[in-house]
Amino acid sequence: MVTQSPTANPRRSKQTWKSQSWWCFLPVLGIALCVSVFALTKGSSSTGSHKAVAFTDQPAQPTTAGHNSEGLSGLLDLGQCKHVPQLRICSHQVKGASTTWGLLAGLRELFQMGVRCFDIDVVTTADRQLLVAHPRALQDILRTALGNSTIGAKEAAIHLHSLNAVRHLGGNSSSFPSAAEFLEQFAHLVREAAEEGNTQQAWDPHRIPFVFLELKDAAYNTDAIDWIWAEVLELGLVENVALYVMDDKQPAMLAQQTHWQGLLIRGFRDTAGDDDQGGASNKSLEASTLISPSIKLPLSFFSQLHQANKPVFSWVVDSPLQVRDALRKQVDGIISNDPLFLKLVVKSWWKRCRSAE
Repeated sequence: MVTQSPTANPRRSKQTWKSQSWWCFLPVLGIALCVSVFALTKGSSSTGSHKAVAFTDQPAQPTTAGHNSEGLSGLLDLGQCKHVPQLRICSHQVKGASTTWGLLAGLRELFQMGVRCFDIDVVTTADRQLLVAHPRALQDILRTALGNSTIGAKEAAIHLHSLNAVRHLGGNSSSFPSAAEFLEQFAHLVREAAEEGNTQQAWDPHRIPFVFLELKDAAYNTDAIDWIWAEVLELGLVENVALYVMDDKQPAMLAQQTHWQGLLIRGFRDTAGDDDQGGASNKSLEASTLISPSIKLPLSFFSQLHQANKPVFSWVVDSPLQVRDALRKQVDGIISNDPLFLKLVVKSWWKRCRSAE
């Protein structure tokens, strides 16, 4: 006969394990605590005396397939966190939409997805028809259609071809609509948003729908500007459409030679040798309602612009790394070729910033 010892009792053994096993986890808990403290200390030291928020939980971040995700993970200091919810994201050339039904369909899609400011180029044909088009994109189509990809910009210049010729050569109305069609569609979307109560009553550059118009090359003329102003008045877009001025002389020309009385947005390029990089004149900034510098310009230049106390929309920002730069430069908005992706990035950052408060 086999005598069973007290410790061999299965029920008693199970109870003893439950009451005593938590001691076994003390070393594990101690190691985890040390690792956590080390991580927090390292994160804080990397940003100097500022507290920082780390974004390392990849599954909770936006899908990066097909996007420039450089700078997605990392640290934001609390100063940048405070600026995140105020950052507005605009579309460059109505890019970022998934539709294949043309530019106006893309405009509607982006508008409905919450992207409600757009930076577009306007060109003119030989018969003075204004089209929404990036000059290089349309010129590439003309070169291909003319059968010589080596044709220079002068020979393929859009203003040397009539509207019918541009359409015949492949510049279709779906990809390159008229300026009138674009403004009418935009006005329709603005009215829809107002009826749904999705727009602010007061003029707020962080919320109001915007179109920033840059008249390219031959399109920058008094007749074109007066026509656009008449359209803006008729469509009720006086507070929504801003015309780019790219030097100190253009505001005076507009005031003296055109009927334009609408918003102006002062643009600053990043090209080498551009005189604007030496500094922004007070005269130029005073005449403008908004300011749009290249994101590549230095922090000192942005600091000077902020002294004018006017909304700053920087271009072109296409990656989370550049968004970080924009936050550091404290801009009000960014102009991007990938606005929907960056909206998701900023939204995910804001959630983490709030959880760290």
